[in-house]
Amino acid sequence: MTTNLMVFIAGDNDLDTFGNADIEEMMSVQSTGDELTILVQQDQSRNARDSTTKRYVIRNGIKESIEYLGETNTGDSNTLTEFLKWGIQNHEAQRNIAVLWNHGGGTRDELFPGYENNVTNVTMRSVHTSPTLGNQPSMFSQKVRMKRVEELMQHFSIEKGEPKRSVSTVEARAILFDDESKDFLDNLELKDVFVDLGKKLDIIGFDACLMGMLEVAYQLRDHAEVIVASEELEPGKGWDYTALVNFLVDNPNASNEEVSKSIVESFVTSYSEDRGLKVTLSAIRTKELKRVASSMNCLAHTILRKESNMRGVFLPIVDETQTFDYQNNEQIYRDLKHFTLLTKEHYIGDEDIVKSADALLKSLDDVMVINQTNNFENAHGLSVYLPLMPNMSDFAINVFSALDINSQEEAPYWLKLFKQIGNLDSEPNTILGTEALIECQEHEVNIVDENSVVNNESEVLTTL
Repeated sequence: MTTNLMVFIAGDNDLDTFGNADIEEMMSVQSTGDELTILVQQDQSRNARDSTTKRYVIRNGIKESIEYLGETNTGDSNTLTEFLKWGIQNHEAQRNIAVLWNHGGGTRDELFPGYENNVTNVTMRSVHTSPTLGNQPSMFSQKVRMKRVEELMQHFSIEKGEPKRSVSTVEARAILFDDESKDFLDNLELKDVFVDLGKKLDIIGFDACLMGMLEVAYQLRDHAEVIVASEELEPGKGWDYTALVNFLVDNPNASNEEVSKSIVESFVTSYSEDRGLKVTLSAIRTKELKRVASSMNCLAHTILRKESNMRGVFLPIVDETQTFDYQNNEQIYRDLKHFTLLTKEHYIGDEDIVKSADALLKSLDDVMVINQTNNFENAHGLSVYLPLMPNMSDFAINVFSALDINSQEEAPYWLKLFKQIGNLDSEPNTILGTEALIECQEHEVNIVDENSVVNNESEVLTTL
C-alpha cells in the first residue's frame, strides 16, 4: 500500500528548532522504498537562517525536491488546505496521513493577534500567556477568524433582540476576553479545512498539546478514519518520527488502526525514561463518535430529569475528575471517562442513571483504538471542556455552542448539563420532553444488545 505522510509544520514561533529536529528524524531512515512519500511544509520563525516557507518531498533520507514558497501565513486556512491538496493531487497514494504540527490549546478558541515569538528553553508545546502584536500563531488567519466571529456575534445579537454589533467597534475589543482561550486552533475553521479538501483522509494527527478532546474529534468525525491526539501537554520534541517512518516502511500494508497504534506506542515509549514527565496519546475511531455523543446526551438527559441540586452534586465530582494542564494551571479540561465513572459511583442506587452511565462507558471503550500514558491513573483518551466555574460571557458560550457536538442534532442535553454545572443556565428542567427519553431508552437497549452479542462471541471463542 502506498502512503503519503503529510506534515504541516507551523513553526513560525518558539517551536521552530523542534521542527528542524523532526525533519531530521524523518530523514534519518535511509531507505524508505517506493511506497512511502514524506511531504513536509515548514514555515519558520524570523530567527531562522531562512524564515520563509519551504515544501519538501523526502524519500530515502534525502530531500528529493525543495519548493520555496516565500513568506506564507500558516494562520490562513487556505495555506493548510493548499498543502494537503498539493500532496494528494501530485503524489497519489492509497493512504493519506495528515499531521498538524503546532501549538495547541484544545477547544477553547481565542482570538488574538499574536504570541511571544522569542521565548527560549521551550519544553512544552503549550500556549503562551503574553501575546505580542505582529505574529500569526494560529493555523487560521486573524482575518478569517474575525470574519467568523463577526458572523457569530451578529447571530448572537439577533437572538438576544439587540442591535447588530460589529467587531470593529470599541465595544468588540472584549472579544479577546470573551472567547478567552489562548487557543491556537479555531475548531470551527479546522472543520472547514477538511470540508474544503473534499477527500476523507485515513489519519489526522495532532502533534500539539491538548487536542485529544471529544469536541475537537467530533468536528473531524467525517474527515478521517482515525484521529490521534493528546489529552495532556506534549513535550517540545513531540512525536517520534523516526519510529513512525520505520514502521510505515516495514509495514506498508498495516491498517490505519495499526499505524495509529505505532504512533501512540512510539511517542509514549520515547518519554518513558523521564520518570516524572506526564504524557498521553490516544487514537480514536471516528465511526464510533456518533454513539459517544448519543450516550453523553442520554446520560445528561437522565441526570437533568432527576437532579434538583446540580451544582451541589457535581462540583465535587468535577473537582475530583482527572484534569489536564492548561496554561496557568487552569482546571478546565477533564477526562470524560473518569467523570462518567465518578458520576456512576455517586448515583449507584439510581438504576436509570447507572444504565445511562454504563452505555456511555461502553461507547467510550469502543471509540478507543489505543490509549497510552505515563504518570496518569485516570487519563482514558478523551477529554471534554468542563471547568468548575466557566469564566465565559454570553458571547463566548455562543461560540462554544456552535461546535458540532453541542448542536441540537447531536448532544444538546450535554451542553445544558455543562451550563448547569457551571452555573450558566438556570432554566427549569421540566421542559425536558419524553421524546428524548424514549430515544435514550432505545439507545441503551441497543448498547445492551451489542454487549450481549460481544459476550456471546467471546464465549464461543473461549469454547473453541
